[in-house]
Amino acid sequence: MKLINHKGKIYLQFYLKSKLTKRSLNLTYTPKNIAYATKTLLPIFTKLKATKEHIQTKPSVFKHHSQSTPNFLFNLTTKAINSLPTTKLSTKINARSFTKRFFDFCQNKAIHTYTTKDFQDAIYRMKSANLSPRTIRTLFVYPRHAFKLAKAKNLVKNDPFLALKFPKILPKTHHIFTQKEINKLLLTATGELKSFLYIAFFTGLRSGEILALTKSDFDLDNNILFISKNQTRFELTTPKNAKSRQVLLPQKLKSYLVEIFRNFENQEFCKNSNQNSNDINFNSSFSQIPLFTKDYFCIYYEFQKLLKLLNLPKCGLHITRHTYTSLLIQQNTPQTLIAQTLGHSGLSQIHKTYAHHINSKNDLKLINKAFKFAL
Repeated sequence: MKLINHKGKIYLQFYLKSKLTKRSLNLTYTPKNIAYATKTLLPIFTKLKATKEHIQTKPSVFKHHSQSTPNFLFNLTTKAINSLPTTKLSTKINARSFTKRFFDFCQNKAIHTYTTKDFQDAIYRMKSANLSPRTIRTLFVYPRHAFKLAKAKNLVKNDPFLALKFPKILPKTHHIFTQKEINKLLLTATGELKSFLYIAFFTGLRSGEILALTKSDFDLDNNILFISKNQTRFELTTPKNAKSRQVLLPQKLKSYLVEIFRNFENQEFCKNSNQNSNDINFNSSFSQIPLFTKDYFCIYYEFQKLLKLLNLPKCGLHITRHTYTSLLIQQNTPQTLIAQTLGHSGLSQIHKTYAHHINSKNDLKLINKAFKFAL
C-alpha cells in the first residue's frame, strides 16, 4: 500500500484480490497534503486493510447467510433493524455489523427452535474468542429485537433470553486528568487538536458534537454554545439523544475562541476579498464553515501521539468528557446542571459513572458525624 500521483491528485495504491487498485483521497498532490497523507492517513488505511484481511482469513463458527428463510433468526433480525425508529445511518450500519458478528458464534435456524442453551453456548464461544463482557451484551441487542418481533407475530411463545447468564461487566477505571495535566496538553497541542481539546475539556461535549461545530453555534456575547448536530463517520446527524441543548462557555475557552475565530476569519476573508482584514463581521457567511476539517480518527491518532510525547496514560478522546464531569462534581456543581450540559436525560448516568466522585470523603465524614451517638 502506497501513495501515488495520478493526474495531480493523491491516490492510494494497493492490491485487492490480487489486482492492483487505486483509490482517490480527494487531495491535491502538494507537499503539505502529501505530508498529511503519509503521516496520518496511510497508517490508518494500512491498519484497516490488515484488520480486514485478518477477519477474512479467520473462519466463522457458523455460515449464516446461505440458507436463510423468512422465519430464521438472521432474516428476522434484519427486519427488526430495518424497522428501527431511528433515521440515523450510522446506527443501522453498526446494527448490521453487530448482527453479522453475532452469527459468527451462533447458528442461524428457525426462530422457534432456539433454546436458552443455544445462546448460552454462543456466549461461551464469544468469551473464548476474548470478546469483552460489554461487547457480548451488545451483540445480543438486535437478536433480542428479533424475538420481540417474532413474539408479536406469534412465531414463538417463550423468550430464551430471560434465563441467560451474561459475563459481568466490571466498572472501568478511568484516568482523570489533573488541572496540571490539562494545562500541559493544551499548551503542547497544535492545530485542530488544540482547538478540539480546548472545547472538549471546557464543555464536556461528545467528539461528534465537537466535530460538527460551526462558528454560528457560538454566542460569545452571552457565553453560550448551541448543540444541535453530531458528525458521525457516515453523516451529519442529530446529537445522541436527538435533543438540542445549550452549554455555557467558561471564560478561558471564550478567550481562546475569540482569537481562533479572528485568525480563521482573517484567513478566509483575505482569500476572498481585498478589503481590510481587520474589518471582521462575526455574522458573515464564514459562520457556516465547519471549524474542523479532520475526522475523528485523525484527531484520535494525533491525541495518542501527544499522550505518548507527554508520558501520559493511553486513553480515548472520551476521557475529556469524564474529566470535565469529575472536575465539576469535585467543585459541588449541581448535578442537574451537569446532566443538562452533558445532554443526559436524567441523573442516573451521572450516578452510575461518577459515584466514586459523588460519594466523597466529606460525605463519609458527615455520615460518621450523624451516628456518633451509636454504641
